[in-house]
Amino acid sequence: MLLGLWLVVATLAYAKVWYLYSEYFPEYPEWVGVCIAHLKDLINSEDDPELTHSLYIFILSFINVAVFTWLACLLMRWIRHR
Repeated sequence: MLLGLWLVVATLAYAKVWYLYSEYFPEYPEWVGVCIAHLKDLINSEDDPELTHSLYIFILSFINVAVFTWLACLLMRWIRHR
C-alpha cells in the first residue's frame, strides 16, 4: 500500500518538476514518443498534442520513479545484508 502511494505521489511530483524545468531532464529517443502517441491513439483518436505531451511526461515519470525506487530498494537490501 505504501509503495503504491509512494509511486503515485513521487510520479506526480516528478512530472510537475519535469514540466516546469524540462531543459534539465533527458531527451528520449523519438521512438519513445511514437510509442506513446500510438498508445494515445488507442485511448483517444482525436489529434490532441497536449494529451500526447501529458501522457509522455506521466508515463516516463512513472517509469523513472519506479526504476529509481527499485534501485533504492536493492541498495538498501545490499547494505542491510553486508
